[in-house]
Amino acid sequence: MNSKEELRRLIDHMDDRWVDDVADYVRWLQQDTDVLTPDEWQRVQHGERELAQGERIPLKDWRRQHDV
Repeated sequence: MNSKEELRRLIDHMDDRWVDDVADYVRWLQQDTDVLTPDEWQRVQHGERELAQGERIPLKDWRRQHDV
């Protein structure tokens, strides 16, 4: 099975709650340039402010909070 076939199989069996996120990611991958949208840039700035203030969370805790 090649990667494209595997991707189709994974999508067919994917939990519906992830479909929108995966579609957004695939659209992002297909963009010609790596330019952030205003919303994405705002999220980056927010994250940088949190880090500068010392706000951090272990990845395992973040995953648990976001049910990932």
